[in-house]
Amino acid sequence: MIYTSESAALAALELLVHLGRSRSLSEYVIFSCTFAESMVRYVDAGQLPSDWRAYPAPASLKVLGDEWIENGVSAVLCVPSAVIEVERNYLLNVRHRDFHRVAISRPQRFELDLRLLPQ
Repeated sequence: MIYTSESAALAALELLVHLGRSRSLSEYVIFSCTFAESMVRYVDAGQLPSDWRAYPAPASLKVLGDEWIENGVSAVLCVPSAVIEVERNYLLNVRHRDFHRVAISRPQRFELDLRLLPQ
């Protein structure tokens, strides 16, 4: 599974909420991914459990993800971000038969402004 975001800004926020203070930010890279709309299954917040934004994430979300992978419905799953609900994250199923159709760019260095880190 590859967990991605619809923008570099959202990817940065998703990273920051999970980043330990001791992690080195100089090791991160960013990629862009493109894929056909037909490869995407969309999930809206209304289809998720009422506590889907809780931390830690409820086990029911893992069950939804596991079922999506097992059923092979799509190579890409588009879900709302728990960090910013109106933004979207994309999960890429690397074992799906259509995953080879996802175009992934070369990595680029990804540097965050250190002022974003907790002091």
